[in-house]
Amino acid sequence: MPLSGIRSLIGIRGLLYTLFGTLMLSTLWVTSLTRLSDRPNAIPLLTEAGANILNPFLAKQGLGISQQTCKTLEASAKANPKASLSFSSVLKVHVPGSKIIGKNCDDVVRLVYNQVATTYYDHGPEAVFAIPTELKAALPSFAFFDLNKSAAAPGGPTVSQLPNFLQPFLVFVGLTPETFTIGGHQRLLSLLPFFWLAVVVLGGLTLLVTRNEQKLANLAKGVLHSTWPVVGVLVLLWVLSFVYSTTFSPYLGVLGLVTFAFLPIYGVALVVAVVGLVLMKVFEDRQPRGKERQPALATTISTLAGRSAPAPMYMPPPPPGAAAPPLAAPPQEPPQEPPATNAGR
Repeated sequence: MPLSGIRSLIGIRGLLYTLFGTLMLSTLWVTSLTRLSDRPNAIPLLTEAGANILNPFLAKQGLGISQQTCKTLEASAKANPKASLSFSSVLKVHVPGSKIIGKNCDDVVRLVYNQVATTYYDHGPEAVFAIPTELKAALPSFAFFDLNKSAAAPGGPTVSQLPNFLQPFLVFVGLTPETFTIGGHQRLLSLLPFFWLAVVVLGGLTLLVTRNEQKLANLAKGVLHSTWPVVGVLVLLWVLSFVYSTTFSPYLGVLGLVTFAFLPIYGVALVVAVVGLVLMKVFEDRQPRGKERQPALATTISTLAGRSAPAPMYMPPPPPGAAAPPLAAPPQEPPQEPPATNAGR
């Protein structure tokens, strides 16, 4: 094969391995996100995010559930236990007063945001939050972070603008307001088989164009490099949560649920890749030893044969009654000249 053809083939192989690693990373991400957006995981995740992240933010603006709000709600509940209580101008969710009687404020907050999470998952964000009309069109693409100083809810605070370059990234990785709804979960679930089919096809194509013994090891490396960054980030976040416990305390519930959804997927793939590489390395170290003995032995035999005298030619025995072939005369030494004499003596 010409040198240009070899370079072209190497370039194609490198491109295929790069695409395989990227596709594996995307497939594991979609698999983990599908697991996280499933109802048993999504509702606790939304509850934790609402109770520990969203409510403190709203409470500072006078729109969330504070200690004073809990006292007012409990008094209203005792006065009319069957009445549905509203909690702020931001939230559309109502909870019967009988469910909050006798509970402390933390339990009331979690009860309310569990109802918020359930409604959000079943019916979407518009069924939970009072969203101004001018923001509804921007909601599906996370562009609502670019509010141009518009209120996030009637009478509510403005939200800091998210950098424009982050908005496409959030949509690309699947983190939109619809992700943690039943519709978003079904969309991810319908896309998942196509991702895994593409991984299998691209992996098989990569093996076909690679003829050396490192093709399986290269695939394992692609899986390894697509898993360790996510596993590393999760481990780093948990380490930081112990070092900066006060800062991370509101996010521990969310972090635990995200870890529960992502780590089994990425962790198993990482372990399989590492074990595969180790086994192939052990096999590679053992396999060439038997193969190297034969060339070495052949080289030694050839060297010795080249230095030794040629083997005598085989001659078949004469038939019965035939005269034996004459033996070859032994080689005679050439006659030596007599030593020269001195003529003058």
